Amino acid sequence: MKIIKYIVILAFVCMCGCIDKNIAQPVSQSTTDIINVPTVSESVSMPVVTETPVDNNSMAEVDHNSTTEVDLGYAIIVGADGHHIHLVHNTYATDKTYNEVINFILQDPTDKKPYIDDVYTCGDYAENVQNNAEAAGIKCGYVCIDFEDGYGHACNYFDTTDKGRVYIDCTMYDSISEIKTGELYQPRYIVSHNDMEHSHTLSSMGVISKYSETDDIGVTKPHL
Repeated sequence: MKIIKYIVILAFVCMCGCIDKNIAQPVSQSTTDIINVPTVSESVSMPVVTETPVDNNSMAEVDHNSTTEVDLGYAIIVGADGHHIHLVHNTYATDKTYNEVINFILQDPTDKKPYIDDVYTCGDYAENVQNNAEAAGIKCGYVCIDFEDGYGHACNYFDTTDKGRVYIDCTMYDSISEIKTGELYQPRYIVSHNDMEHSHTLSSMGVISKYSETDDIGVTKPHL
């Protein structure tokens, strides 16, 4: 009797990252992660960032056993290699100022990691940024974005004490963006004050059809 094998993990048809659909799919129906490497477009004015040190004293307080998955209700987000994305919850982490968040991002090495299909893609970048931020005592969330063309993306959010919620994307570049349903996702480079004249936007990844935000304790808020 012919045996047909099925696989539970279905690749998230997106620019980077995967998703666990919990729906059986034939092995032969494979999907491939597709990345649209951003290109530099016109220059823009970036906010001035002053050097404000981040308090790293809370790093020793992180309990890495206190983690949660990114559960969208209909799916569990997984990394490029199929591992379930885990968010760290540091009970001592707090919201920081905008400058403190930006300075942390500029110092964090996540964006320097190579993008490799089926190994390390946007979901993994966002996972590492979240884990590193919590270890540095900064509260950080995880964002899943769906575009109108059917692809998707992942990044992070921070609730700053002076400028509210900001969205950070460290997939190959340190960038910042606004996220609104029905609008283009258009990241901008994050640069230090001395590099202001070299600031640029990256090419748009598409129009956002919906997105969800998951905080460090696993509470997900959808935005349709």
